[in-house]
Amino acid sequence: MFVRLLGALEVEVEGERVALPPGKPRSLFAWLAIHRGLHPRRELAGRLWPEVLDSSARASLRSALWALRSALGPAASQLEATRERVGLAAEVRTDLGEFRRRLAAGDRAGAVDLCRGRLLSDLDDEWVLEAREELERELSAVLAELAAEADSGEDRAAAISWARHRLAVDPLSEEAARDLMRMLAGAGDRAGVLTTYDQLRARFRTELGIGLSEETRALARELGRSDAPGAQRAAAGLEASDDALPLGDGHRSRAGSPSSRPLSRSGVRPGAAMAASPLSPEELPWVADLARLSPELEAALGPEPLPRHSSSPQLERVRLFEAMVAMLEWAARRRPCLLLFEDIHTADPASLELIGYVARRLPRLRMLIVLTRRDLPARPDGIRCFTGCRSEAYRSARSTSRPLVRTTCATWSAPPRASDPTSSSES
Repeated sequence: MFVRLLGALEVEVEGERVALPPGKPRSLFAWLAIHRGLHPRRELAGRLWPEVLDSSARASLRSALWALRSALGPAASQLEATRERVGLAAEVRTDLGEFRRRLAAGDRAGAVDLCRGRLLSDLDDEWVLEAREELERELSAVLAELAAEADSGEDRAAAISWARHRLAVDPLSEEAARDLMRMLAGAGDRAGVLTTYDQLRARFRTELGIGLSEETRALARELGRSDAPGAQRAAAGLEASDDALPLGDGHRSRAGSPSSRPLSRSGVRPGAAMAASPLSPEELPWVADLARLSPELEAALGPEPLPRHSSSPQLERVRLFEAMVAMLEWAARRRPCLLLFEDIHTADPASLELIGYVARRLPRLRMLIVLTRRDLPARPDGIRCFTGCRSEAYRSARSTSRPLVRTTCATWSAPPRASDPTSSSES
């Protein structure tokens, strides 16, 4: 008996394909083909029928085994079952087992050739998804090794082919996309670099509703430079965001101002930043998320805003907070920024949480945050916001309520020490 797991599940007995019964019997056979050996009936019943009583689950297991034996016919003896354990016989071969055998023998290219599709592509059980992700991570690592090996041997075509295969296995892997972009750039294919970047960015926006990391965006800007007019325009567009907004001036926000959109009252005005930028919204992936908070951004996006992605409230909040951090990174790329939040003792909890979230990422931002509050009325969450902004990773200072003098301001704005790359102040 030979079982194909890489792709849709298929079973062959003496060269003839066997039609397995659908539903749980098929899933049971697939599980046994991946997890070789004999397994306790209780474990199998609980895994495949977790929503029913143990006695009902074991009865369903017996029914599934009977259906499999009937379908296998003369080969039913290779489905071994005792009173307590179930498994496939040792002589049953699988393409997944051959894949691992070739890897162990050092035949990585031969192992990759066996992968005709995603693991058990016709099944969607939870355990299948977990096994599929694990195999795809393993396959991605193998393809990365093959690409690096071909690249070091100056075989550009093979390196790019392996890198493309790797990205096809995991289309949302920024690391795989960056490696492919580097190899395309090494081969002089600047258009291919930007195409790969654009496709990855589109997948992130469509499937995840988020933007790419700064590392990937920076690589695209770097590799997009070329004598070709098209690539020059793309590189210029990516660079333009650095000078789109004059960032020498600080922006002030009264954290406690009444508003139905509390999170939109951050120090840097996203609407003004977007309006001043010559880039299309697709070049600034955080815009779509922040547009929900700022009417100015809605106006800058035009009459048809980018599609919005519904998700759990917790994920939506993280997405908004990360979008704000991404915007501040973009704003502080060329010049440091000053954010001033006044009277945070009157701020709503969501605004305080956002301020703390941004402050905890200060080591990666060239930014000074100034917070002001009064001791009364007492606000435990406001105090937590202050204490949460204090970290050994960056410089922090605190001042009592008195008129600011020039020496105090000079101390706050002094360049940080070499061991303190970024500064934060509270007053």
